[in-house]
Amino acid sequence: MTARQIALALFVVSMPITQGLFIPALKDEVILVSDVPLFALLLLSLNRFGKRFPKNPIMPFVVLTLVWALVNYVVAARKLYYYQEIIWLFRAFLIFLVISRSIVKREDVIIVATALMGGMVFQSLLAIWQWKFGPLGLWFLGERSFGWRTSGTFVHPNVLAMFLMMVLPLLYRTFMFIAKKYRYLYMGGFLLGALALFTTLSRGCWIGFVSGMLVAFGYDFLRGHITNKRAMGPLMLLGIGLLAFLIKYAPVLEARFSDADESLMANRKSSRIGLAKDAIRIIKAHPVMGVGLNNYRFFADPLTPGLKIVHNIYLLVAAERGIPGLIIFLGFLGSGMLLAYRLSKAKDPYIRHTAIGLETSLIAFAVASLVSPDYRLTYIRSHVWLLMGLAVALNNVYWTEQRRAAILRMRKLRAQMEARGQRPVSPPNVSPGFVGPGPP
Repeated sequence: MTARQIALALFVVSMPITQGLFIPALKDEVILVSDVPLFALLLLSLNRFGKRFPKNPIMPFVVLTLVWALVNYVVAARKLYYYQEIIWLFRAFLIFLVISRSIVKREDVIIVATALMGGMVFQSLLAIWQWKFGPLGLWFLGERSFGWRTSGTFVHPNVLAMFLMMVLPLLYRTFMFIAKKYRYLYMGGFLLGALALFTTLSRGCWIGFVSGMLVAFGYDFLRGHITNKRAMGPLMLLGIGLLAFLIKYAPVLEARFSDADESLMANRKSSRIGLAKDAIRIIKAHPVMGVGLNNYRFFADPLTPGLKIVHNIYLLVAAERGIPGLIIFLGFLGSGMLLAYRLSKAKDPYIRHTAIGLETSLIAFAVASLVSPDYRLTYIRSHVWLLMGLAVALNNVYWTEQRRAAILRMRKLRAQMEARGQRPVSPPNVSPGFVGPGPP
C-alpha cells in the first residue's frame, strides 16, 4: 500500500471516533481524531486536484449548499452557533473533495469500502458487548452508557444506528455479488452489523434500513441478480437466520413499536407531531432564509422540553435554511441517488453492485431522516458526504477505465489496419464530459 492509501484507510476507520480537541472560543470539539489522517490524505492527493474528470450531477448542489450556507450568515441571530455549523459543513465538504479526488483506481474504492466495513464490525462487536454486559470501558474513544440501548463509541444509540444502516448495504452487496474469497466471512460481518442495529432499538433506522433493502431487493429481482445459483445459498441462510431472529425477538420488536403512536401522535409539545407543528410555525415565519444554521433551538417554543430539535431533518433544514435551502438539500441527496442509479447500469459487476449499495444507503438515510435530525451531527453528516464523494470517485474510476480501454482498442485497431496497409482511423474523442457508466 502507498502512503496515500494508508492515510485513506486510517481516515475512514477513524471517522466513528467521537473524541476531539475542544476549542473554548467555539464551545465545541472542532478538531477530531480523524482530522489527522484527513489532512495527511489531502496533502498526499494535491496532485489529483488539477486533473479533469467527467461531470457529475452532485457537484452543482455541493456548490449551492456552501454558497447558501454562507449567505445564511446574515439571518443567524446566534453567530457562535452558526460558526460551529459552518465549520462542520466545510469539514464535510473537505471530506467529499478529498474522497472524490484521492481515489485513483478500483483498488482505492475497495480500500474505502473495506475500511468502512472494518469500522462497522468494530462498532458492532462493541455494541453487542454493551448489549450483553454493559460498557467495555473505552471512555477514551467516546464510549457512553445508555442503559438498555447501545451506542458503540457514538454520542447516542440513534447515531450508531444511522451509521450501521448506511454501511450495511455495502457489506450486503459484497458478500452477495462481489466477493469470491471469504464470502461467508463478509456475510458474518453483515449479520453482526444487523444484530448491532437491532440492539440500538432505533425504530426509525430499522424502518430506513428495511426500506432501502426492499428497494435493492426488488431491483435485484427484476434484473435477475438473485435468481441465480450463486445468490440462492446466501439468501437461504439469511432467510433462516431472519426467521430464527423473529421467533426469538418478536416480543422485543413488538414492545418497541407498541408505544410508537404515543411518541408520534401524542397531544404534547415533545411528541413528533408536536415538534413538527412547531417547526412548520418557524418555517412559515422565515420561509426564505430560515433562522440561521444551528439556530433552530433559539426559535423553538420555549415550553418544549429537551433539546428543542424537530425529529425530521427536512423540516429542520427548511427552518434553518429556508425553503430554498431545503430544495438544495433534496437536490443534493437526489443527485447522489441519480449518479448511483446511472452507475448501477454498468456492465462491470463491481462498479454496478457498489453503486447499488451506495444508492441503498442513501435511500435508507432519506427514509430514516423522516423521523431523525441526526444529519445535523458531524458524525452522520461526514459519512453522508463520504458516500457522496465515493459515488463521484466510483464514476471517475469507471470513466478512467472506460477511457483507457477505448484508447487501447483504437491502438490495436490502428496496428491491425497498418499491418494490412490500410489507412489508420482517427483516435477516439474521449472527453471527460459525460456522466455515468456509458462510454463517452
